[in-house]
Order: sequence, then C-alpha cells, then structure tokens
Amino acid sequence: MKIFINTAAGNGHDTWQLAVRWMMTEEDTGGSDRAAQNADFIRIRIEDAADSADETAPEVISQTEYLLCGSGGTFRVQIKGVRPWSPADPVLYTADILLSFRGREIKVRERVGFRSIEKRGNKVFWNGEQMKLKGICFREKPGMTEDELYRVLMMFKEADINYLRSIYGPFGRTMLCLCDELGFWVEDTAPLYGVGDSRPATQNSPAHLESDYMGPFRRMTEESFSHVSILLWSLGHDCIWGRNFRKMYEYIKGLDDTRLINFHLPMTIPAEEPQMDVWSVNYIDWRQPADEHYDQMVIFHTQGAHNEIGYATGRAEDYTMPALHDIYAPAPCRSLDEIERDPGIREFWGESLKRHWEKMESMPGCLGGAILAAIDEEGVVLDGKGAEIPEIRDIKWGILDAGHNPKPEYFHVKMVYREHPAFVKKELPGEAVVTNGIYEYYFSRESCLMTGAYVKKAKILDGGPYLQATRLKLEKWQGMGLEILTAGPGINKGAALVKMRGSYGNVCDIEFTMTLSPDGKIRTEYEVLKLSAFMPHTVKAGIGLDPGGLDERGLAFRTAGKMEKFSWEREGLWDWYPQGHPGAGTGSAAAAEKEAFHSMKHHIRRAFISRQEDGAMIRVHSDGSHSVRLEEWPDDRMVIDDRDSRIVYEGNWLQMDDGCGNYMDTETMSARAGDKAVCRFKGTGIAVYGPTDIICGKCDVILDGRTAAVEISQYPKPVEFMTMSRGYEKRYRVCLFHVSGLEYKEHLLEIKVRGDKEAGAQDTYTSIDYFVVESPEYPVSQRLIINNDFNYARLVQGNYMNDKVALKAGIKEGCTISIGRERQEWKV
Repeated sequence: MKIFINTAAGNGHDTWQLAVRWMMTEEDTGGSDRAAQNADFIRIRIEDAADSADETAPEVISQTEYLLCGSGGTFRVQIKGVRPWSPADPVLYTADILLSFRGREIKVRERVGFRSIEKRGNKVFWNGEQMKLKGICFREKPGMTEDELYRVLMMFKEADINYLRSIYGPFGRTMLCLCDELGFWVEDTAPLYGVGDSRPATQNSPAHLESDYMGPFRRMTEESFSHVSILLWSLGHDCIWGRNFRKMYEYIKGLDDTRLINFHLPMTIPAEEPQMDVWSVNYIDWRQPADEHYDQMVIFHTQGAHNEIGYATGRAEDYTMPALHDIYAPAPCRSLDEIERDPGIREFWGESLKRHWEKMESMPGCLGGAILAAIDEEGVVLDGKGAEIPEIRDIKWGILDAGHNPKPEYFHVKMVYREHPAFVKKELPGEAVVTNGIYEYYFSRESCLMTGAYVKKAKILDGGPYLQATRLKLEKWQGMGLEILTAGPGINKGAALVKMRGSYGNVCDIEFTMTLSPDGKIRTEYEVLKLSAFMPHTVKAGIGLDPGGLDERGLAFRTAGKMEKFSWEREGLWDWYPQGHPGAGTGSAAAAEKEAFHSMKHHIRRAFISRQEDGAMIRVHSDGSHSVRLEEWPDDRMVIDDRDSRIVYEGNWLQMDDGCGNYMDTETMSARAGDKAVCRFKGTGIAVYGPTDIICGKCDVILDGRTAAVEISQYPKPVEFMTMSRGYEKRYRVCLFHVSGLEYKEHLLEIKVRGDKEAGAQDTYTSIDYFVVESPEYPVSQRLIINNDFNYARLVQGNYMNDKVALKAGIKEGCTISIGRERQEWKV
C-alpha cells in the first residue's frame, strides 16, 4: 500500500488541513486493480519534530482516530496549533499514520510541513503571500553523499536561493528530505529528455506509455509526494508534447490538484489540450518583458527585424498563467575562446544576472526563474534514464566548481538574490522608528528629522538630512511635518518613504524626502518650497570679482562618532596623480591626514567613509555629478556659547548681536587691557572661536594658571585683503586657539585682553563667539557633505571659478548613500 500526505489551508483562522491518501498495490488487492481503496480504520498523530538529541518527549499537536466506512482513498483532518512551512521558516512536524486494511495494520512515519498553494490568475501565493522563485538548475550527481548535499545546499541558502529545479531527472529521497529541512522550493523533473527534439519521438506511441512515461513518472511522484518542499511537477526536459505526456498530466492532477504542473516546451501543446499551471520560458533576452508567454528562444531562431532583439518570437497572448524562467542567465561556459582570452567575462556576467533579476522581480506576472546552473560537470553527463547527453560533457556551467567550491559567479548570485525584510513603522514616545530588523531609522516628531540610522545595532548616522548652503546664514530649523509610508504608489516592495517638512526660520521652507530601501540604500531629495533670503551678492574684491552665491549647495548628514578612513573614486583633472595626492582620481586618507581627509573630492563616482571598530561604512553613489567632503562636527553639548553662564566676564565686556555669521548670532567684546573671560570646563581639550575684523586687536590665553598662547591677533591676515570686498572684511567662526591631549578633568581657561593691536587695525577689541570642549563622553562626529553644486567664490584674482551657485524656490535635487557594516563588499 502506498500512503501519501499532503497539506492545505484549513476551514478557519489558524487551521490547517492534513490529507492522507492511500493507494493499493497489486499485493494488497490480489490482482491488478489499483483503484480499490477500501480501508477500515485510520489513526493520525502529529508531533513536534523533536531533535534526536533532545531527551524530552515531543509535544503532541493532534491525535485523531476515525472509523472508515465504504470506499474512498483520502481522509482529511483539520489541525490547529501548527506553524506553516516556508523557505524562510521551514517548520516540520512528525506525522504518524496507522491505517487498518482488511485487519492488517500499515504504519507510516513522515516529516511533514503545513502549507497552502493558491493560484490567482498569473500569480501564485504560498501561505497567502505572493511567491517569487530565486532559483538555480541543479543536477544531483550520482553518488553524492548526504554530507556533500548538505554542504552544497547550505551554500545555496547563504546565497538566498529558495528554489531548486532538477534537470535531466528527479531528485533522490535524501535530497528532498534536506530541502524540507533547510527550506527550498523544488521543481522535480521526470526522467524524460529531448523527446521529439534531439531524441526519438515516442510521445504519441502506446508501446512506450508505461515503460518510458507512466512507470518512471509514477515512481518519481510516489517517492516525493509527501515532501512539503515539492512545489512543481515537471513532465520532462526539452520535450515535444504528445499523448503520453497528457496521460502523465492527468495522472498527477488526479493524485494532487494543489501543486503546479510545468512542461518545458509549452508552445508545443495545442490549444485544445490541457494547459499547464505555469508557462515555461527559457533563454529569454534581458530586454524582453519577463511576464510574457514567449516561445522557447532555443527553437527556430529566425532572423527578423520586428522586435528589439532581432528574432521572430512566438507568443501565447491569451493565457493568464505566470511565466516561469526555468532557464535564464546561463553562466559563461560555451564561448571557450572568449573565456580563454579574457576571464573577465565571468565578472561581466554578473551584470547580465542583475538586469535579468531586477526585471523579473519587478513584474508580478513573473513567478521567478532558475539560473543555469549549479555545479560544474566533469566527464560524461547522463539523463534520468542513464543515457549520455553529449552536448554537456565537461561543462563548466556552475556557480560552484566540480569540487563544490564557490566560483566568482557564486558571489554575483549571492548579491543579486540577497533578501532584506520589508520595513515596518513603529511609534515610540516622541519619535517614529522604521525598521526591518537589520536597518533601523529613528525620526523625531518634534524636529521632523532623522535622529539615528543603525545597521545591526551599530549606529552609523546621528542625524540628518540638513541643507548644505555655505555662505548662506541659515536660521534654526523648525519641524513642520513628518509622514512615513511603507506601502503605496511609487514605493518599491519592502521600502519606506519618509517626508520631512520644516523651515530654516525666515530663510526658506524645505521638504526632505527619504526613500529607504531594504538593502540599506537611502535616496534623499530636497525641494525648496519657499525662499525668503537673498543670495550673497556679486561684489568686487581687492583684485577680481567675487561671483557671489553659495560655495556649496547640497545635503549633509551627521555621522555617529568619528569615521577614520575616507576612500574615493572620482573623475580627476588628470589621468595620473602621484601617490598620496589629495586630489587623486582613486585614493584613500586616514583622519590623521588632515588635508587629504577633509578636502572636497569633486565629481565622485563613489566614495566611502569607514570606522575600524565596528566596520561601519557609508557609501556615496554618484555618476560624477556630486562632490563630497567631511568636516568635524562637535556634539552640541560640548559647545559653550559666549552668553553661557559657564563663562565669567571680568571687566568692561560688551554683548553684541551679529546675525551675519556668528554662532547663535552673538559675540562678546572688550577693548580694555586686563579684561578677562574665564571658563571652567571638564575635558581633554578646548577650542576658542571668534571673528576676525579690522577693529580687532590681540589677546593672551592662560590655561590652568600657565600662559598657553600670547598675542593672538584677531586682525585679518594681510594676505586676505586681496580677496575681500569693501564692507565684507569681517570673517566669522575663526579658530583662535586650540589645545588637546589634556588630562580628563576640570580645567580653567582665561582669555585676557591685551589692549594692543597690529599695524592697520582700527581698534583693540577681543571678540569671543563660542568655545568647543573635547570630551571622551561626547566624541566629535563628522558632517558628511554631499554637494550637487559648488564654487570657490573667493579664489578671484583673475582665476577661473564656476558660475554663481544659487538656491532657488522650486529647486529639487538630492543624493544617494548606502549604510552598512560589510567592508569586504565595499572596498574601493
């Protein structure tokens, strides 16, 4: 007696159906009548599939006993309390079946999974979710051990392959058990190859029906029927349709109407015959739609000019079944002279695979596909009946070599198929979180900006996006609206769309739009909704003309902590640069290399900044239209404004307002000798910032009672006057004094007014804008600046400069970055 187990969705919520079907053999019936199905009694027991090393008894999920009356060969029972099987979560249970037949008990123990398959037009749903098969064609070589199969399947699992298509014959029981356990959908193929094509046309011959068709197919389906991983039955490989294939189709549909049926050359099936559940497409050109029902591209390559690929192609336009590309993007193996000349073809193939899959993934009517092929072949290759297939002898078509080791092609498959969970939105007090378990983004409801971006719990970004508009004094940001969408028009599968709206005071209103892809890519765009400020004027410098406008226009993000390395590839001015040149077309710089690390890299193709400690990385994508630079950005808690109570002023200090460039629009000034500004701070260093101007004089700095610097001048350097315009001599936020490497404790800093000045200065003022304290508690981060346009407006003196860079109402532009922690995938 043959016993088959199948599962399906049950009649209620969280209910599943287990179907037990039995089929008598000649031994059971005493003759040749396999249709006699009478049985007396059945008992079904479902348990957790306990590990053999687990000493605890498995939990009994369900136990049913039923007295069978009359004829009939199928019994169905409703079961609750089980989790469904899927490649992402391959949950198995143990089913003990006891069937009583004519007083004889027949026992079967199988590992089963619960699932439902539903066909809706040109889509297929597994457990209610639309399927997309990320597959590979796999020939199970004779003699492969269970350990070898397990190792190969684990490599496929690591590459996010979820579908295995057997070629030239079916998989063995060990292979199918591993597919159940590890989580792969399987297309099991009957041992029929090339019938009516490269081999004799026996498809309509009654003499061959049982021996070549029904017998082998019956054995295959009976062996594999109870395996939950079986998704498709394939009636043959490269065969022409005929009566015998129809008999196979009718047999399996009568045994199982839940799984999908496939035939490799469906265009050979007449319209009057039963059609398959999927439409098999092979060797499609990457430019063709992936959801069309094309004839096989390997047949009748008739030269034509009526389509973009230049071939006349048959199509079945009236069918609604999904298209399955059960052979696509074959690995480079046929053009041996090309491979010998340049093995780089193996790298280029990755682009073909990427283009194919992006199209297949984006089209709902495409069920997916299987790459050709899994493992290199050495020597003779046999079909499912043991006959040689001469055209594929010694063929290196695999993503693994014959020893089951990954080839370069394996990496491409891993990158193309890699899966990232979809984003979901969560609400927390005062903030919203967008997460898919790998990437997490936090957004403030108050500021309406991102406050943190994480990869695998490592913080990569600490804030953003911000408008970068150097030379334009932006007022404090005020959030006006935050909207987060994880589904809807224009949002790709698994992605999230975040709109952040606000204003920089009375300067401009901005809307930032972030598209978060599930693989860590972030596309950020900004639109200027309203602009109330004027651009810096075009004015005459000492020598030359300052074109006015901005020095930078783009976006900025705040890094979490200090990045240590900056690497880039860009369109350089010259084809060759000496090693270590900060403007090299390809190069890298450590943070200690100040000039190379902080200088803007113009016209980048890609750039990376990285941190050694946790492998954190940010990649900037571009086509050469963006320019990137980094600047230090202290923690706001470490900035002491001139009006802060921690600064004590002794003497005749004046509090002044100046909104043209000062921090917080203020400064504190004194021109009287002996006046002091005293600040107590706890840290390992401090920097003093103030303006330079023609009315400024000199000061001294005393640190912890000792003179640290004398005669610090705030008068502009004489060389600067050549690039200044009259009335624009004042320069803001200039570092007047800096010390680091101090013991981490409380220190006392004094700024002492000298009351003297340099020749040419018109007064003796010392002016303080703000201090920045260095502390291990609040490390300095960086501002990652990605500019869409830039200029160096003070180069003047007859030099070339770019055209005036302006910010305008209605302007829309942006940049794309990726965050990650996988350095080995992002090396320049």
